[in-house]
Parts: sequence; structure tokens; C-alpha cells
Amino acid sequence: MLPSDRGWGFGQPHENSFVRGTALCCCYASLPQSGSNLDNILLDTGSAGTIFSVDTCMTIGLHYAADDPVHRIGGVGGAEFIFTKQVEQISIGELAVNNFIIEIGAMDYGIEIDGIVGMDFLTQVKATIDLSRFEIY
Repeated sequence: MLPSDRGWGFGQPHENSFVRGTALCCCYASLPQSGSNLDNILLDTGSAGTIFSVDTCMTIGLHYAADDPVHRIGGVGGAEFIFTKQVEQISIGELAVNNFIIEIGAMDYGIEIDGIVGMDFLTQVKATIDLSRFEIY
């Protein structure tokens, strides 16, 4: 995300930014407990939940544990099994939620992304998405 005068921007779309009618933005999601910033995140107001790729999570030290709840979720692309994990914090720019539950799954959606930030996060932080300026604050 890029700093701006009103909040944090998510960059101008590039030629491959629109996949199946969805704007692919380059957000940065910070997971402080892993010391990692993820920079290939889809901001999706059509997604109820926030999900991260299991492959990405494994590289930053977020692994499945026997007590992690497993769920089956579905959407336009079909259904998949995911597990949930509470993380210390998730943030996009200045927008942050502590003790946030994320979903972790295969994310085999036909596009290369590390995660999707959905409405669960966006509503908790009361985000404003300004599409004319490509900013979120």
C-alpha cells in the first residue's frame, strides 16, 4: 500500500489487475507475530472472510495445529476445507484488528495471490474504500 494524504492507497491497477471482473489490488497485510508483511493481497468486498494461502502461511511460520478448527467454506469458485487460527494482529496501513481470526486454505483460484482481505476485517476497522483515488482508510 502506498501512503497518501487521506490514508493508505492500494496502487493503480496494472494491465493484469482485473481478473474475472475483480480488481486485484496490491495491499500489504502485516502479521506482526510472524514478523511478515504480505504484499500480494486481494481486497474483496464480496468475500465474507479473510483467508491466506496455506503455502504462504507455512513460509512465515503459521502452521496447522491439532487444535485449529477445520471448516468447509464455499463461494463462487467452489468449496474447500480451511482451518482457522487467531493471530495477534492483522493490519493494512493504519487499519488494524487485534486478536483476529483468519482462515488458511489452499486458495487454488487460478490467480497467484497470498490472501484475501474480506468484509470481516473491513467492517471491524470501518474501512472506507475510495475508488476514485485508489485509497483505503
